[in-house]
Formats: sequence, structure tokens, C-alpha cells
Amino acid sequence: MWAHNQGFCVFFMFSTCLFDMYQEQRIMIFRLKYFKTCFAMSKFRCTFATNTKIMEKRYYKLIILLAVCLSVTSCKERYSVGEKVGTLIEFAKSGLFWDSWDGRLNMTQTGMNTAGEPFGFSFDNDRNDQDSLINLFRQAQVEGWKLKIKYHRVKGWNWFCNRGRFDYFVDDVEVLDKDFANVLRNGSSASGHVIDTVYVVIDKSEIFKH
Repeated sequence: MWAHNQGFCVFFMFSTCLFDMYQEQRIMIFRLKYFKTCFAMSKFRCTFATNTKIMEKRYYKLIILLAVCLSVTSCKERYSVGEKVGTLIEFAKSGLFWDSWDGRLNMTQTGMNTAGEPFGFSFDNDRNDQDSLINLFRQAQVEGWKLKIKYHRVKGWNWFCNRGRFDYFVDDVEVLDKDFANVLRNGSSASGHVIDTVYVVIDKSEIFKH
């Protein structure tokens, strides 16, 4: 009986040891799987973060490219063309980084000041064939000539005012009246005089008396 019980105890202890070894093996396997999963997740996170940064860079580059394309396509050299008539009230060469000949025109037909703002214009710095026009404008400012300016307006191609202060550039000019500011010019000897208006009243009764 004692031998039987001793054999059972040995078997029970052996079974318990086997079960403990099995449990430890399962725990080790679980730990290995857990570490593998964590490593895979960390690797995935690193890869995902790297891919996200790459996508963000590409996204920013795409936005910049679209902005540049929109800016370029919205620019136009001859956005509008037209003519202005008036007298010069300002014409000078000035500029902070790029000097340019700029002026303002008092738009008038009769010599009276207009209610609106003067017309601002510039000579294009990219052109070198307008020296004669510049000299004509300088003389017109001094003499008070009446001018008709032909111009064109640019859209977007003068961002830094490197071509001129204004976006309206002179193409040509025509002198309409050299005596507009003073009709008594060039040594004329003619003298003015005052003309009064006389009103005559006729009384019919006085006519019949005579």
C-alpha cells in the first residue's frame, strides 16, 4: 500500500513538473509573440511617420507649385490699353531700389481740376527707346502743354515695382496744345480788353409819340 502511494506521489510530482514546464513554455512563446508584435508595431509606426513626413513634404511642394502656376497664369503684359488727356502735375525720376520716371496727369479738357484722382503712369525700365519721350514730358511739365498719353496696363508683371512705380506704362504721347496753360506765349504783342454787355430797352409808347 505504501509503495502504491509512493508511486502515485512520484507520478503526481512528475505530472506537476511537466505541467509547470508546459506553462512556462507557453509563457515564453507568448512573450516572444508579444515582443515580435511590439517590434512590428514600432517598426510600423516609424514607417508610418516617415511616410507621413514624405507625404507632407510632397503636399507642401504641390501647394507651392499650384500657387506659382496660378500666379503665372493670372499675369498679363497688356491687361488693358487706353488713352488719357490732360496736363502734367508731376514728373520725376525716383525709386528706392529701382529708379524710374513716373508722373501724374491731371485729366482735364478745359483746364479745370477734375474731381477724381490724377492718373499715375510710369516709363518702363525694361525699355531703352523712350529717351525722346521722357525729354518731351519734361518740357511739357515746364511749359504746361496739354497731352494725350497712350498707355497699357500690366497685370502681375510688376510685383516689386522694378519696372516702374505704377502699372500703367507709356507707349506714346501726342501734344494736343502747347498754349493750353497760357495763350499769351511766344512773345505775342496782342493785348486783351474787357467787353461789356449793354442791354437796350425799347419803349413802344415813346416810338408812337415821335
